[in-house]
Amino acid sequence: MILALDLGTKTGWAAAERNAPFLPPMSDDETAARQAVRHYMHGVFKGPPSNHGLLFRRFRSFLTQRIERLGVERLIVEAQPMQDLRSAAAAEVFLGLKACVDEIAYDARVPTHVLNTSTMQLHAVNTGRDSGKKKRAARLAAFGYPAIDDNQGDAIFVLSCWLAQQAAKAAEAAE
Repeated sequence: MILALDLGTKTGWAAAERNAPFLPPMSDDETAARQAVRHYMHGVFKGPPSNHGLLFRRFRSFLTQRIERLGVERLIVEAQPMQDLRSAAAAEVFLGLKACVDEIAYDARVPTHVLNTSTMQLHAVNTGRDSGKKKRAARLAAFGYPAIDDNQGDAIFVLSCWLAQQAAKAAEAAE
């Protein structure tokens, strides 16, 4: 199983089998089991602005459970350009979550790959520049997905893009 993550205080995630074609409409039960959004700031201790300990602890628990329950063989993480983050606090959260991913993946012996945001956007809506949440949501709707959180949508596109890249590499190697 491949697990894609769009990291943030609201982390989007999507999972699929390694060789599965991705982005066909799924049944409601299947959709719930394979993609969602987790919000880590709800009920977090209201300490100093730089205190994100509980957020990281909750994320660590979430990711460890996903790896174990889904039998994850590979993690794909969207690489967020630092200049695109809205504040120093957002950068701190992203980098902390990325460090958690690296540590958990290392302990679980799960390879981790990074996919650039611009590559994901190019795959999603044929432009590598900021493509806008509405365009990506419309593209997902065209594939039969309901209106969902943009973090979940980005995780779906990260997964779809990575699977498409792997399929292209396999086809190229077969020639």
